[in-house]
Amino acid sequence: MKATDASEQFRRAQAAMEILRRASVLLGEAVHLVAGECASFQTLEALGMAASRECDRMFLGAELQELADSFGDRISVGGVEYVEHSPGTVEYHSLSGPIEVRRSTYRRVGVHNGATVVPLDLEAGLIERATPAMAKAAALGYAKHELRGVLEDLECAHRVPPSRATMERMACSIAAEANVAAPLIEKRLRRRELLPEGAHGIVLGLDRGSVPMAEERPAGKAPATRRRKRKQPYERKPPPPIDVNWRMAPVASVTITDAKGDALATRKYAATAQDGWSAILERAGADIAAALKRNPSLAVATVQDGAHELWNLSRATLDAIPAVTSYLECIDRYHVSERLGKILQIIEPDPVDRKKENDRWQALLDTDADGIDEIEKVVLRANRRLTGQDVEALSEHVTYLRNNKDRMRYRDLAQAGLPVGSGAVESACNTVLNLRTKRNAEHWSNQGLRGVLTLRGIHQSKRFDAFWMHLSKQYQSNVMPSARAA
Repeated sequence: MKATDASEQFRRAQAAMEILRRASVLLGEAVHLVAGECASFQTLEALGMAASRECDRMFLGAELQELADSFGDRISVGGVEYVEHSPGTVEYHSLSGPIEVRRSTYRRVGVHNGATVVPLDLEAGLIERATPAMAKAAALGYAKHELRGVLEDLECAHRVPPSRATMERMACSIAAEANVAAPLIEKRLRRRELLPEGAHGIVLGLDRGSVPMAEERPAGKAPATRRRKRKQPYERKPPPPIDVNWRMAPVASVTITDAKGDALATRKYAATAQDGWSAILERAGADIAAALKRNPSLAVATVQDGAHELWNLSRATLDAIPAVTSYLECIDRYHVSERLGKILQIIEPDPVDRKKENDRWQALLDTDADGIDEIEKVVLRANRRLTGQDVEALSEHVTYLRNNKDRMRYRDLAQAGLPVGSGAVESACNTVLNLRTKRNAEHWSNQGLRGVLTLRGIHQSKRFDAFWMHLSKQYQSNVMPSARAA
């Protein structure tokens, strides 16, 4: 920035501050006029917030009305001609309350009953009949928790949001747009995102979590859950019957770790059971490819539980990334330790000896790359001494060790500076799914869940503000005077 530009900017800022000082004096006079003498500070604060909010509302209303009045009889949007179609007065929502604006819709020229546009909405970037700030508050609130709580938070902050039903409609529409736009916007974000300082490894994790889904009940089928019979007749026509069924939603995480295996940044993705794995694995794979483009020497691993189908998916994802030349696989250490504890319950009846052996096994896993092989040999020797039900109980664990021991080389993971626990993806299951989708009496449609998981994952990935900058631009277009305008 040139020195003259900086000087001019400073002069403007000083002039603006002087205007604001005079405005604050006038606002104070208005507040005291309404409050009367001996008003408490709490009363003055509330009235001051209301007065400043009303100033905001009048300012925004005047700006929108001036913009709405600036359009002629014919306009051009993206090179397409439109002619004024229908004037009207519409209420827009802002954080400071409703704003009424006289504005017109415009219809495409040369097309019978052609598409209409609202040039005011396009030029001002209004979203679902809300100002950009109001729309962002609704979308962010929807990502974080149910909208009744969002409404309470905004009202506590002395804002005047629209009704909960209006915010629900607004947030659901924005979430649907976000779901469609996410792959392209995330591609743009990855170009600018830098690796955290100290980045050493990158870890993919997959898991699943249950979500209550509202599904239409087939005709003639009994309800999945019985309800008590009504004592009074139900006069209103009931909606089509549904059952609430729990479905397993896929979850993926991509974590950048430091040399100790601790998380520096995590991207979290989730999808509906109906949509499946494809889209979120593609997005997770793009994160890994982008990180390796920044630093090809990052160690790569996949850490998760022992579910066979999840390993097939994670391998296919990593194998499809050209920059991934090798990677380590690891079954979450906690799951393995839990299973080893069950094995010891079968083969070692004495509690004291059982604890000693468990401690020895844990030390082997930490210090010896072949520690799990030694543990397997001990288990197989013990298996030959067992009889009856103990043999049957142990056989499942023996098979598990045989099939998965190559993913239990925890010393190798530690030496590579990679984590040995699947905490990142399990956290994603909790923060993206459980805390948002399992509130009291909640159940979801596929469309509704799809949108909320998109926004929730973006928020939990620390990308919301950057994502919103791009998403909000999709609601904007430059409105030009028509070349044919008189």
